[in-house]
Amino acid sequence: MDLSQVLSNNLLSPIPLAFALGIFAKLIKSEFSLPKDLYASLSILKLASGMSAAHRLKDLADVLELVKAAKLPLELGASLDASVRARYEELWHAAQVYDPISES
Repeated sequence: MDLSQVLSNNLLSPIPLAFALGIFAKLIKSEFSLPKDLYASLSILKLASGMSAAHRLKDLADVLELVKAAKLPLELGASLDASVRARYEELWHAAQVYDPISES
């Protein structure tokens, strides 16, 4: 397998393409966003992972950042599974606090 095939196989896989799309959307100041249902699904997975595995606490921080970045509403919690609803609401409230270090 030559170098061009290796690059093609690796750079044209979904993760690098999604990363490149994100950078491109940011560069052109696109209003690109994902469907709200996708945020709910991603939140459930991240919350469940972070709550059930001590070594996956980063997943809870990811939800907090997702709430901030996508400006997710508190009401989204009502559509989440009951097992993660309270943690989502806790993280939502934490995301509303001004952080002078990360928001400067």
